Amino acid sequence: MIAKLRPALKRSTALRLRAGCGWVTVRLDTGADIDLLVTLVSAALQAVAGLPEDDGTGAVSDPCTRQRTYAYSR
Repeated sequence: MIAKLRPALKRSTALRLRAGCGWVTVRLDTGADIDLLVTLVSAALQAVAGLPEDDGTGAVSDPCTRQRTYAYSR
């Protein structure tokens, strides 16, 4: 989904995209940023809904298994 939306997403100052990465960082400063986040989550959920649940080995595939490290600044 990120690859499909990348041209439009690159114009947003609230987003950080990394080349070759399927993750997006969203900076929430305004109400419009929250609206953008909700739209992205909705698009991601729709994309995931189309994925198969079983990969043939009996294990359920989960596209959200990456561990993330967050840096907080004060």
